[in-house]
Amino acid sequence: MLLNRSWKIAALLCGTVAVVLWAAAAWWLPSKQELALRVAQVASERLGVDVSVGALDWRVLPAPRVVLREVVTAQEQPLRLEQLSVYPRLLPLLAGRVELDRVRLDGGTVVQRSLRGLGAGAKKDAKGQGDAVGTALELARLEFDDLTWISRSGVAVVYAGEADFGPGLRLRAATLRRPGWRPAAAMSITRDTDTDDTGPQRFTL
Repeated sequence: MLLNRSWKIAALLCGTVAVVLWAAAAWWLPSKQELALRVAQVASERLGVDVSVGALDWRVLPAPRVVLREVVTAQEQPLRLEQLSVYPRLLPLLAGRVELDRVRLDGGTVVQRSLRGLGAGAKKDAKGQGDAVGTALELARLEFDDLTWISRSGVAVVYAGEADFGPGLRLRAATLRRPGWRPAAAMSITRDTDTDDTGPQRFTL
């Protein structure tokens, strides 16, 4: 009986702390509109082209998630991400490290010709190495659906798939599909070794 009561008191205290922390975050953190502008500014600095973010939403519970909508580059043939959901690991983030459990893209357009224009005007640090806002990034899994790839010749193909990564963004396995294609078309690649060496990577199709 005493143990049960202690558990209930601990749960109540944890719940109270969570509510207080959530209220403090809501009070001190910028608005979603301000965060969307900040994300657009950082993306513009990294990519070297102006980037706009239509909307940003975030939550901490039950799991941290940031959702970006209508991310568009200011190019003659813009790159467009309809909805990008990012699931960060909270404890590494509090320690200043960017580690992502999962990133999911629902809808987007990537123009091959426009990729060449990215990075040319990115801001450099004082030593001229990398961008001024560069941060090491770890990603465990990428998922995408309804992604339109437009080739150099203007041919548009819709893809869906997923990819798993190891430390240092080293690809472990990936699957690429063409939804609605008959007969079904899919390609899978798997890394031949699990070692994280820096040599050439070999994959099996």
